[in-house]
Order: sequence, then structure tokens, then C-alpha cells
Amino acid sequence: MLNRRRLLFSGAAIAAVTAASVPFAFPGNSPAGEEVIAWLKANAVPLATTEPGSGFQDIEFLRPIIDQARIVSIGETTHGTREFFQIRHRLIEYCVSQLGFSMIGLEAMYGEEQALNDYVLNGKGSAANAIAGMIFWQWQNEEMIAIVEWVRAWNLANERKVKFYGFDMQKTKPASDRLLDYLKRLAPDLAAAIEKPLAPNVVDAFATLSRPAQDKIIAQIKHVLDRFDAERMTWTARSSELEWRLARQCAVIMEQLTRQEQLSRLTNSLARSSLRDQCMADNVSALLEAEGPQTKALLLAHNEHVQRAPVSWFSPMGTFSSMGNFLHARFGAKQAVIGFSFNQGCFRAVGTIDNDTALHEWVVGAAPAHFVDAALARTGLPLFALNLKAVPQNGSVAQWMASKPWQRAIGISFSHGTVNAPPRRNIWLKPYVKSGDPRDRYDVLVFVESTTATHYIPRRAKV
Repeated sequence: MLNRRRLLFSGAAIAAVTAASVPFAFPGNSPAGEEVIAWLKANAVPLATTEPGSGFQDIEFLRPIIDQARIVSIGETTHGTREFFQIRHRLIEYCVSQLGFSMIGLEAMYGEEQALNDYVLNGKGSAANAIAGMIFWQWQNEEMIAIVEWVRAWNLANERKVKFYGFDMQKTKPASDRLLDYLKRLAPDLAAAIEKPLAPNVVDAFATLSRPAQDKIIAQIKHVLDRFDAERMTWTARSSELEWRLARQCAVIMEQLTRQEQLSRLTNSLARSSLRDQCMADNVSALLEAEGPQTKALLLAHNEHVQRAPVSWFSPMGTFSSMGNFLHARFGAKQAVIGFSFNQGCFRAVGTIDNDTALHEWVVGAAPAHFVDAALARTGLPLFALNLKAVPQNGSVAQWMASKPWQRAIGISFSHGTVNAPPRRNIWLKPYVKSGDPRDRYDVLVFVESTTATHYIPRRAKV
């Protein structure tokens, strides 16, 4: 039986739910054997703490794994776990200060980085206001503010500056604002011509429009891109090559969203998910090209976006290509991927409890015995990292990983009542698990035994 309590947090209704895992027969999996657990324990690298500012002695083992990478993608098993953000913070400190990284990409809308960069580069505004204005709630927390404040402090003290970029494309307002700001300076006629026809409330509603209206939007976006290409020399001379590239990318974001919405009418959600991840990979590549060949990027996104292998959902939902999968095809060994796992504890996600759909704090019990998360928990170590490149090519560990064991994967929303189960009976059913060989997905897997929820801050304004 579940115990439930209601909390009031920063003006938002937060509900906590506790549950013990109920056994469920996922096909093709069995718990890891004792030989596997012994290897995991012997090869785990204990982490001293999740707290930022704690030095690098315990994470120095990462250097040979990520030193030559141009992209280090850092995942998360949920969007709302405090410890994942803190460890990301530590990895940012390490990669920026020790390995020369200077770009932090976020699973956030392209253009949202402007407020962040205004602060970390120029001291304009505040970290709290920039974070509170972001569209996705997952970034609106004190842990992310701490990351932004650290970047600001780094930029004040060092010649090599660090920037943020959003690489998602599901909402166009941040990109639209940036595009209009640029065009009003360089081509006011074009800015005036597109301000209403390509307004965010129009483009974002693309799927609901008539076919003639959709065709008109597509033609207008193409016209903008054609003008950028035709006027490149003139506009870059009056601004800069970087400004031109970043402004042009705003129109690309609009084009990407129309493609995704067109696809949603023709096929299933997996194809739509794959296109989104392809667009995010395209955007990362474009941003790296814009910033120059010496730029190295850290990407913060969910495990299922950063992983190198395609995402395999519980059948019959199928498989789709991830952002990391697309980036691997382009960058190969120049991309390193760090994934996350946890056994039990709290996280934050949107969900419905007693008809109250809001951001809730969920509390869950131990992972099912046949999951990757449970195998890592059986080491008895509360916090560690596992170098998956060290896994033997043959033997019991390789066989277990090759069986593609299940792992938790909780995204923007969550519910304890899932398909084919009575409400509140089993919180680890189909929508919240993925299967795969961990070696194909990540280079390093970070494990946290017990987690807490992020410290949410309320949204500043509706976007």
C-alpha cells in the first residue's frame, strides 16, 4: 500500500508517493549472477561526494576516457534528481578547468541561452532570473543556478570564456526573439515581413493549421534562409560570422519544428522522437562549427538522448535513434558518454495524483532485481562510477551486458498508474524502462544508491 503526503513548495503543489517495487516479468532478462556482481564491485571507482568544489582526485580516472573527446555528453536517469545535477556540476568543473572545454549545451530551447550568457559573460541580470525564465521545468532548480554561478566565476577569473547553448527545437519563441533582434539591425524590411507570419504562436501551432497555411509558413522560412545565404558577406561584415551563423540557426530551428509536426501526422511517435534527436544532433554540430574547431562541448540531457546506441523501449513501442547515436556517426571516438543510474529515493517529475496534474516529488523503492540499477546496488557501494571500457570482451560480465538488461528511464512526466496495471501497483512498468547493452550506450556509468529531488524554483513567466 502506498503512503501519500501533500507538500507546498514555492507555490507549487508537490506530492510525494512511496512504493515498493512489485515483481514484473520483463522478457529476456534475469538478475546478474554473483560473478558479475563481484566484478562490478572490484572495478567500481568510488566517488567521494556529489558536492561541487570538492576537488578532482576521485574523478581523475576519467582523463584517459574523455581527454581526446570533442563532445562529452552527460546524462541523467530522471530530469529531477539533485545528485545528478551535482555530479554534472563536478564534471563541468573538471572538464572546463582541466581539459579546456568551453561550451555547455543544454536540452533546452535554442535561444534560451541568451539570458544565461548575458549573465555569465557580461554580468547582466542574474543566474536565478535566467534559470527561472526557461521553458522546461527541469532546469528551474537551485542546483542549476549553482552551475551558472560557477561558470560566471570562471569567466571572471579566466581568459578562456565558457558559454551556454540550448540545442532543442520544440518551441520557437527564444529563437524567434533572437532572429528578429538580428534582422531589425541588418534587414529591417525582412524583420517586418516575418514578425507576424512567423510568430511563435503561429509556428508552434503548425500541426493545427490548414495545409495552405502550413505551405505558406514553410515558404516564408525558406525565404528567410535564402536571404541569409544571399546576404552572407554583407551581413557578416556588419555583424560577425558568429552572429550570422547563430541568427541563421534560428530559422533552421523553425524549419525543424515544421518537419517534426508534419511527421507527427504521418507516422508514429517513435519517428517523431527520432527526428527530434536528429535535429538536436544537427544543432550541436552547427554550434560546434560556429564556435570553431578548437571548441569542446559538454552536453547535458537525459540518458536516452545522450546514449550512443538507439533507444530501445519496451516492446511493442519499438526503437528510435538517439541524439548520441547521430553524433556517434559523425564524431565517433571524439564523443564520450557518461550515463547515470540510481536504486531508490526521490526525484521530481510532472504527474497526476487525484486529478492534480502538476510538478510532484516522487519517492520510489529499490529497483527490480533484474535491472542494471539493481545489479549496481548489489555492490553495496553508495556512490561510484564504472568504466565500461574496462569490461572484458568475454565471460559472464560481457554475457550479462550483451543480454541488454533493463534500466530505469524517467523523463519529463511520471505516473504510478501505468498501462496493464492497477493504479499505484507497479511504478516500473513499460513507459519508464529501456533495454540495452550498457557498453553500447555509455563509456562511463555513474551510480547513486539513494537520491533526493532537485530544489525547484518557480517559473518567472509563462513563455
